[in-house]
Amino acid sequence: MISDGKGGGRVKIEFPEYVLRILGAYENAGYEAYAVGGCVRDSLLGRTPHDWDIASSARPEETMRIMTPPDFSVKALSGLKHGTVTVVVKNGGESAASCEVTAFRRDGKYTDMRRPDEVTFTGSLGDDLARRDFTVNAMAARPGEICDPYRGEDDLRDKLIRAVGIPDERFSEDALRIMRALRFSAVLGFTIESETAGAMHRCAGLLKTVSVERISSELYAILTSDFPEKVIPEFSDVIAAALPEPLTCPDLSAMLLSSCPDVRFALIFGASSADDARLLKMPTKFASKVSHIAATESIPESRAEKCRLIRECRGFYGECLEYAGIITGERKRAQRVSRELDEIEASGECVSLSDLAVGGGDLTALGMEGRAVGKTLSFLLDSVCSGNLPNTRDDLLAAAQNYISNGESDVFK
Repeated sequence: MISDGKGGGRVKIEFPEYVLRILGAYENAGYEAYAVGGCVRDSLLGRTPHDWDIASSARPEETMRIMTPPDFSVKALSGLKHGTVTVVVKNGGESAASCEVTAFRRDGKYTDMRRPDEVTFTGSLGDDLARRDFTVNAMAARPGEICDPYRGEDDLRDKLIRAVGIPDERFSEDALRIMRALRFSAVLGFTIESETAGAMHRCAGLLKTVSVERISSELYAILTSDFPEKVIPEFSDVIAAALPEPLTCPDLSAMLLSSCPDVRFALIFGASSADDARLLKMPTKFASKVSHIAATESIPESRAEKCRLIRECRGFYGECLEYAGIITGERKRAQRVSRELDEIEASGECVSLSDLAVGGGDLTALGMEGRAVGKTLSFLLDSVCSGNLPNTRDDLLAAAQNYISNGESDVFK
């Protein structure tokens, strides 16, 4: 039993109104229906569920007959053959919220190691819970009742991730469950139960059958988790087995040096971070960001270098400096420089071309053309950022004219 922390016994599950309406509609029609899986787990942990899934003794065609306008509508998408439909709750004729509803079922063989080849609708909640991955996800609830045949509440209390039934069978059915176990452990701070952990190591090779996109999603959740030490280094071999070729996995324990997911990724993969992020099919923006972070191999010293870092990594130069501080062993200096950059940016000082008191049109008026304009603007920007030249129109135009007439070495003569 999960305590509410106030001596009041079990935590009360607060069902959203739209979920109660769906459960009530099934009950009124003579069918069983329960909230199941992650929403029950999160509710018992005092977390707000992201979404609510429902399992019912009604088959899809029966759900379509029950959930009719004006109160409901049903969307039957790709999950229909596995007994899943989406029930949309209406409010005044408008869609208010929705739940995925799956008929109580027993799964057949998993030939593709992802989805069952066939399912059997049984009308039994027990059959439905027996097919689930972990005990903490194999609970069902409705107002006034929690069905927990695998003692998931006990495992929540003891902070354990335990497979339902025989772990090797669960992972052979869907190898992604191995990565899901790691994600739950790292996100919730739970320990993976010993038999489950052993099966994960034994079955790690099956992860090669899982798509890169599914692996990437779970890996990113681990990178952004609060408790990566729960899975690193104990399961480093499992994560290594999940990575697509030709990507190889270095020492994952490096990620424990930072709480920032982007820095963690850069620490793990180093100079190849951008390429590895693309191999993992992570978002282009993420790949670009970790590329800049991993390229920051030293802490900037000159003012021009600091301004350049602000300019090139605006919005995440602090993460670049955190990375540099870790790999150089000078974290305190990196933190100090990061504060300096914050002050420079807050002051509104010139750090980019748009901050210069002159622009390309001004240089064109001086007779410059083509690449000479860009080269001169870059020179002026570096000069201002270095403190060698005031950022005033007259000073910049004079320096530009001198640059044209005499060349870079004579600009300030």
